Amino acid sequence: MVRTVQLLWFLFLGLVLLPGCAQDDDDATSDPDDDDATSDPDDDDTTDAAILPAVSEALQTVNAAGRTGWVVLPERNEGEALPYLLVFHATGSDGRSMASLFEEHAHARGFVIVAPDSRVSPQGDFTWEVGTDPGEITPDLLHAVACFDEVLGRGDAPLDTAAVLAAGYSGGASSAPYLATNHPPLRSFAILHGGLFPDALGDNPVTGWLSTGDDDPLRPPAELAGHTATLQGLGYTVELHTYPGGHELGETERDELIDWWLGPE
Repeated sequence: MVRTVQLLWFLFLGLVLLPGCAQDDDDATSDPDDDDATSDPDDDDTTDAAILPAVSEALQTVNAAGRTGWVVLPERNEGEALPYLLVFHATGSDGRSMASLFEEHAHARGFVIVAPDSRVSPQGDFTWEVGTDPGEITPDLLHAVACFDEVLGRGDAPLDTAAVLAAGYSGGASSAPYLATNHPPLRSFAILHGGLFPDALGDNPVTGWLSTGDDDPLRPPAELAGHTATLQGLGYTVELHTYPGGHELGETERDELIDWWLGPE
């Protein structure tokens, strides 16, 4: 009889306690509807910026000779501020050819290239007109600024105001300091195997790079050293570099110019 009562008592406790234990186990598994740890995608305010595609195309701005220019934009994040390189081609060339010399750098380092075309001279040459007197503004300078403004006006390539370089090669070299010192958005210039017209330089404080080939017959190192001394005498911070070879704009020279401008990778 005692055994029977004890057995009935244990069965009673089991009936009372087991439902509570089952409830505790159910509580350990959360209801998906009540799971605060799982965020609703609609409630997520963090979104990645759109990636904009690279661009390489002609500009729309046209000068009096009917020539325009070229623009290169790297792949970039929407709204990302980018360095700008404004380049001046050699005599007889065009903006597209000049841009191609730095296009690989632009995609690798993430900067914009603006490459205007020059005028056509009275002699029929594709060459630049640079001011020779204080305050003189030439049509070529106005065209270069208009090309620069066209790219800024696109709205898909904001300007990094700390990194804006004008660089000119050979017959286009003297246009770089001319524009950079007369157009405040520019922060630096590069004279590549070219000349200088100091009387037309403006008041914009900029830094400068000069370079040429050790055996350049058109722009020998001694001439570039003279331009360096002139610029230093006018208060500009500039440096001179020479490279093996002649008048060509070599790969090492281009690489080191970009590193000087943007810093080493």
